[in-house]
Amino acid sequence: MGFTGQRGHYGAWRLLCAVPAMLTSAVQVAIVSALLGRYAVFGLVGWLLVGFVLLAPGAERATVQAVYRFRAPEGAAGEWLESLREWAEHRCRVPPGRLD
Repeated sequence: MGFTGQRGHYGAWRLLCAVPAMLTSAVQVAIVSALLGRYAVFGLVGWLLVGFVLLAPGAERATVQAVYRFRAPEGAAGEWLESLREWAEHRCRVPPGRLD
C-alpha cells in the first residue's frame, strides 16, 4: 500500500499530536484575556494577527534572521548547498526552485 492510501490516517495522527499544543495555547489565551478585562477582544485579535503575520513566508524569514542571526551561506558553502538542493529536487521530482 502506498503513502496516498494512508493520507487520512496520517492526518489523524498529526491532529492527535497537535491537540495538546492547541489546548495549551487556548488556555494561555484565556488567561491573558481574563487579565485584560474589557480589552480581552483586542488581546484575542492581536494574538490571531501575530499568528497570521508570523506564518507568512516573508515574515517568517525576517523573524528567523532577526532572532537567530541567520544568513544565507555564501561562497563555496552556498554553491555546495545549491548543488544539494538541485540534486534533491531532481531526485524527488520536484519542479526546480520549489525547495528553499
